[in-house]
Amino acid sequence: NELVEVFSSLDGQERLYLDDIYYGGGTVEKDISSKELAEQVKRRFPDVHYMGDRKSIVQDIVKKAQSGDLVLVMGARDVNQICKKILESLKSD
Repeated sequence: NELVEVFSSLDGQERLYLDDIYYGGGTVEKDISSKELAEQVKRRFPDVHYMGDRKSIVQDIVKKAQSGDLVLVMGARDVNQICKKILESLKSD
């Protein structure tokens, strides 16, 4: 619920992409998916995207990014890999 609240407070100039949730094991409950989270956020913030794979996310960011935009990537696991792909793709465009 806290993530829905925070993501729903984004303004109209922002775009939100959600990758699959990384579950690191332990006793974490797997009671929501990124797709479900995106559906809940979309009720109050329409520019949220769940695409199911990182390649699609990178392609969409690169396609829509304009000079002066800030791309902020947050996450766990190997999130740095998506950062490299976005940066390389933006540099080649």
